[in-house]
Amino acid sequence: MVIGQSSLIGSLGTSCSEFGVVAGGSLFGRGVADGGWNRILFLAAAQVRRKTGKWPDPDALEAVLWLFDGERAADQLASVGLTVIEAQAVFEAELARLVAAINCAVDKAVSREIDDPQRNGLTLVGGLSKQRYLRQRLSEMTGLMVVTPDDPRVCTLRGLATLAQECAMTWSNVWKAH
Repeated sequence: MVIGQSSLIGSLGTSCSEFGVVAGGSLFGRGVADGGWNRILFLAAAQVRRKTGKWPDPDALEAVLWLFDGERAADQLASVGLTVIEAQAVFEAELARLVAAINCAVDKAVSREIDDPQRNGLTLVGGLSKQRYLRQRLSEMTGLMVVTPDDPRVCTLRGLATLAQECAMTWSNVWKAH
């Protein structure tokens, strides 16, 4: 059964990332990867700790990793005790988890005979979707075009607001019935 055109959507978050295949207003495949930005920061900090014996300044580490694009930023990385190769390894560990979650969502949707969810690429929302290295590598690793709205955080908030309204309407109907 093909239910219209499907979309592959991912929300990259601070502690969890979720991917889903949506078609006809329903969710047909879902994949979750816990960890997110917090895991990247922890892995990077642990790497610095192993090398130097000290934990890095968390704010400086976060600022440098946020700007990391895979090649540039060697000087900034060195200021927190990382090399480019070490930073890439930290991101790659999390990327492997994200790709597994994407594949899980797509496989579930395909098994339910949903129109090819990969045809339209991957739309990323959530604050972490603006990190350039993650977007670039997700595209390379999955072969998908990766699209990010201008303000992906607002997309996440709008989705939560819609969900809250739907829940409120459901509870309102339950109370009216009793």
